Amino acid sequence: MLKLDLLAKDGAVDILRRLCVGEARFKELNRIVPNVRMLSRRLTELQAEGLIEKAGPHYRITGEGFMVTLKIAELEGWAGRGVAKPDPEELAKVRYG
Repeated sequence: MLKLDLLAKDGAVDILRRLCVGEARFKELNRIVPNVRMLSRRLTELQAEGLIEKAGPHYRITGEGFMVTLKIAELEGWAGRGVAKPDPEELAKVRYG
C-alpha cells in the first residue's frame, strides 16, 4: 500500500509532476527541489514505493507513478471546485496492483 505521508513531504509531488513530462537528471530535478539532501531522500523514497525508477543517469516515472500523479491532480481539481471530500472508493484506486 502506498504511503500517503510520502506524497505530503516537500518536493515529492513536484518531482512526480516533473517526471510526467519526461526523464530528468538529478541536476534538473535539483532546480525543483533545491536542497540536495532532501532531493536525494525523496528520490530514494519514491523509488522504494515504485513511483519512479532510475534509468542510467536519468530518473523516470513508472506507470504507477503516473497514475498516482493523475489522481493527485484530480483531487486538487476537486479541492479547487470546493468539493468537501473525495469518494473513498476513488482514493482506494490510487495504488494499482
